[in-house]
Parts: sequence; structure tokens; C-alpha cells
Amino acid sequence: MAETFQIEATIPTVQYGNVKPLMSLDLGDYDSWDDMRDTALTRLKSISDMVAGDGYTFDVRGVSNKGRTVETSLKTPIEKTSELTGVTILYDQDSHKYLDKNGNEYLSGSKFPHKFYPDFDSKMIIEKLVAKYPDISGIDISRMWKINGTASTSLGTSIHAALENYDKYSSIGAVLAADGERNKALSKNPLIRAIVEKFHEDRDTEDVGSECFVANEEYKLAGVIDRVKFIDRDKKIVRIQDYKTDGDIKEKRYQIKDSPFKGKIDNTLLGLHFLQLSFYAFILQKAGYTVEGLDVFWLNGDKLLSGENPWETFTHDVVDISKVIGVK
Repeated sequence: MAETFQIEATIPTVQYGNVKPLMSLDLGDYDSWDDMRDTALTRLKSISDMVAGDGYTFDVRGVSNKGRTVETSLKTPIEKTSELTGVTILYDQDSHKYLDKNGNEYLSGSKFPHKFYPDFDSKMIIEKLVAKYPDISGIDISRMWKINGTASTSLGTSIHAALENYDKYSSIGAVLAADGERNKALSKNPLIRAIVEKFHEDRDTEDVGSECFVANEEYKLAGVIDRVKFIDRDKKIVRIQDYKTDGDIKEKRYQIKDSPFKGKIDNTLLGLHFLQLSFYAFILQKAGYTVEGLDVFWLNGDKLLSGENPWETFTHDVVDISKVIGVK
């Protein structure tokens, strides 16, 4: 479910006068909660820089205050080069969009599956709940969902970061650890550390890449893969892998009426995830890779609480998306 969040600011302009910009953002449009938050704050600051009265400033850490203009509050797009596909494109840090040199937008892996799995209609559900429970405010329901979403997203972001850190720096962490100490690439938080250690049971010898940026210029596609497992680097054979911390990986998510993927992937969150991984597979295949298969690693909260290894693995063949991409 793509969560929608709202942020409102009150910006003083003159004595007893202000403007109140209200911004709505969909988490599904961003790579993480932090990305969405940073975008919202940066955009609010750009408005403040234009209209705030003398003596008022809206400070955002990491964003310049010089000049109080839109230009000083926005970041310059940066170049990103994929080590796997060799493609270099631009990444707009404010809109969190991938662009070519002419400003044309690339389709991202996070957006692609939502073309076929409609987002949760929170407005409609809230209206039904308010009709059933008239003493409950729709605003309070929305805020409750928002806080729940923030908690879930923050947990997922922390676990992703901890897994990435260990994949990238466990060899350095082992050197820095004194005898009997934990690997320094592991989190100090015992819960997060246990989750990472459980995931890496019997996986420490795997040849993997973490947070791998990939892009295709011909079809203007781009995104970041959680984990690429190299089966044979010389022959360019890989598996595309993803970590998921959804509450229920098999939660029903129905495809749109004319989805070409009906019968090929399930009407569940897991099916949506496999479609996203197939998007990345398409990019790598166009770069000469053989994608052996897709893996989703799901953190099962019930197993975590019971003391079992909480990680469950789901596999799937690559789903052919070439027709919807426009391959002739």
C-alpha cells in the first residue's frame, strides 16, 4: 500500500499575516521515508525563501540559507553511473526523479508496479468508516494511519540500512572488532543486530552487491536494487533480490482490470514486489545479463517474536514486461 502523507507549514509574511502551504506526498514515489521528508522540507523552505517576512527564516539542515531564493534552497541534479549497466544519467535530489540531460524523466522501479496495482484509496475508506462511526473524526483516522505508516516505514528503513552496511563493510568491521567483540559493521541495537545476523546465517560467502543503481537509456528506465547476487560474474549471471518488512507479505492487492500480468503474478503484495524486481531484471537483461531468478526476503514479525529465524524466502521466475515497456 502506497502511504500518502501531508505536511503543513505556517510562514509569517507580515505582522498578523501568513501563508499556510499544505503539501501531500505519496511514499511510493520515493525510495525511502527520509527521501520523502527531505523533499517536503526543501520545498517548504523554497516557499518560505520567497515570501517570508523580514526577520523570519525557515532553516533545514543541509540546505543553504544564502540569498533566500528558490535557487539557493534547491539542490543541483547529480550524475549517477551504474556499475552494472555502464549508463550515466541525472538524479534530481529535490523531486527524487531520474532524468536525461534534456530533463526527460525516467520511469523508476518504485513507480512501475503501481501502474498495474492501484494504490489504496484511503479517502474512500475513511469516508465509509466515518459513516459507520460518526463519533470518530476522519482527520484522526488519517493521522492514526499516518503515524502507523511512519513507524512501519522507519523500521523498514533502519533494517535496510543495517543489512546494506553489513553487506558492504563486514570485512572492515571484522578487522576493527577486538577478540570476542561483535563485528563493527553490525548495529549496536540488539534487535536490529539480531535481525541482520539471522539473515546472514549461511550467507556470508555469497558474492553480492548492495543498493545497486541500474539504468537503461533506450527505454528510460532506472532504479536501485536492494541486493544483486552474482552467480557467475564472468558470465554475467545474477539473481535479483529484495528485503521486505511488510506486516503481511501475502496481503491482497488486486491488479487493474486490464493488467497484462493477471495469471502471471499473484494479487498480493508479494506479486507487486515480483513485478518490481522483473522491472530491474529487464534493465539488466538489456545490458547483457542473465537473470536466473528473483528472491524476496520477508521479515516475518511473528517468527521474530517467537525466537525463530524471522526471514522467509520467496522465489519467482522473471516476469516478461517487454510488451508494456514498448519493445517491438
